[in-house]
Amino acid sequence: MVISWHHLLPAIGLPTPADIQTTRPLLASIPDAYPSNLLIADTYGVVVVVVSLLVVAIALASLWSAARQMPRGVMLAIALVVFIASLVIPPGDIRELHALTGAMRMFGFVGFIMGIVDLFRKR
Repeated sequence: MVISWHHLLPAIGLPTPADIQTTRPLLASIPDAYPSNLLIADTYGVVVVVVSLLVVAIALASLWSAARQMPRGVMLAIALVVFIASLVIPPGDIRELHALTGAMRMFGFVGFIMGIVDLFRKR
């Protein structure tokens, strides 16, 4: 006695293979949610780099201004945590992910130097 599982699918709310075959052309006709020409354009890469640099600059400025209220060494610790977190993110072929890890590493490196200067600076 062979029991087919196809008749159980509608009972639990899942589509049957026949349903999948009829909906496949419908799904293929739906356009993508993003314009692919925008993501391929060279200017998009420049925008990603500029936004990353602006985020790093704003983060460093806010870290520097907040360091005056924090005890010594906290700036260094924050920079190290951000840099180590950037090493944990897995590499991929997505340029936004590369921009994120690059921005985190820039922030961590420059923040580390600023933290060393903050350790030896007289307040």
